Amino acid sequence: MTTLFDRFNIRREDRRTVFAALGVGFLLVNAFIIPSLYRSWVTLSATIEKDESRRGRLQAQIDKKPAIMAELGELKKQVELAESAERAELILRQQSELAEKSGLNIESKRPGLRQVGRAGDLLGEETLTLAFTAGDKELLDFLVNTSGERSAVRIRDLDVKPEEPARAKLRGTVTLVATYQKNTSPKTAKQKGKAQ
Repeated sequence: MTTLFDRFNIRREDRRTVFAALGVGFLLVNAFIIPSLYRSWVTLSATIEKDESRRGRLQAQIDKKPAIMAELGELKKQVELAESAERAELILRQQSELAEKSGLNIESKRPGLRQVGRAGDLLGEETLTLAFTAGDKELLDFLVNTSGERSAVRIRDLDVKPEEPARAKLRGTVTLVATYQKNTSPKTAKQKGKAQ
C-alpha cells in the first residue's frame, strides 16, 4: 500500500519536517486567520442586530400612521387649517385688517418665526403679534370675530392693561396663530397642481 508520502517521494527522515511544518501552519491559522474571521463575524452580527432594531423602530412609526392620520382628521374638524404657510400668512394679514376694522388702533405688527416643528410633524404655524390700543367694546368685537366657529386663527397670547393716565382705553398685545398642513409628499403637491 502506498502512502501519501510515498506518492510525493518524501523520505522517512523528512516526514518529521513535513509534520512540523503542518503543525506550524495549523497554529498560524488558529492564531491569525480564525480570530480575524471571528471579529468580522462579531462586527457583522452587531450590524445585523442594529439594522433589525432600526427596522423595528421604523415599523413602529409606520404602524402609528393610521392613528396620526385619524388625529389629523380630528384636528381638521376642530380647526380650519390653511393649505400652506403662504395661505396662513395671508389669513393673519386679513386678521390684522379685521382688527383695524373692529376699531383697534394697531401700533405695531410683528410676524413671528415660522414654527415648522420636527421633521415628522404634519402641522406648522405662522404667528403675528399686534400691539394695540382700544376701547373695551372694540377689543370685544375683535375677539368675537377672531374666535368664530371653525376659524383658521387662534389667539395664543393676550396681554391687556389700562392705558395710563386716563385709564379710558386699553393697551395690550395679542398673538395670533394660523395653523397649516405641511406638504407631506411632493407627489401630493403635484397632483393638486394638476387638478387645478
